[in-house]
Amino acid sequence: MIGQQIVTILAVVVGAVMSFLGTFALEERRRKADKSRQWSELQLQVYSTHLMNAQRVVAITRTLVLDLLTEEDSRRVRAELESAHMERNMSVEHVRLLAPPVIVEAAYLLNRSVWQLQDFARGELEWDEQVWRRRYEHFTANLFGFEKAIRAELGVPGDIPYPPRPPEWFLRKRT
Repeated sequence: MIGQQIVTILAVVVGAVMSFLGTFALEERRRKADKSRQWSELQLQVYSTHLMNAQRVVAITRTLVLDLLTEEDSRRVRAELESAHMERNMSVEHVRLLAPPVIVEAAYLLNRSVWQLQDFARGELEWDEQVWRRRYEHFTANLFGFEKAIRAELGVPGDIPYPPRPPEWFLRKRT
């Protein structure tokens, strides 16, 4: 009789331990999945912000280089470019902190191509439409490379097409 009670107690204890271990394993798996999802969302936010900041700097640079601006408008746009440049610098630091090396390298290439376009806005290069076009194409290629690296890191399925060339008027200086 005592033997049956011991067996029953052992069965209850083993069942309780197994139930605890199973529940613990499920909760641990759920916690890891939640953490991974949150991490991916944070990375996506950081990467998206850097993409937008790089494109904003280039759009403002394009306005300074290609458009005919009054002196007052030029000062205003230059101040806007400085602000956008600082935001891009901050966003690339966030990328450096959260991204794997392949994305950090793609971000560096993107930044280098943005700086090369900014050479015109800073007056470091005289206007040359062919140089502008080559640098703009280089920027587009690096932007695409950064996007592809992000998609691969986040596990987004499928390929994206290379962006089409902008229309001719988009790359010409206004006269």
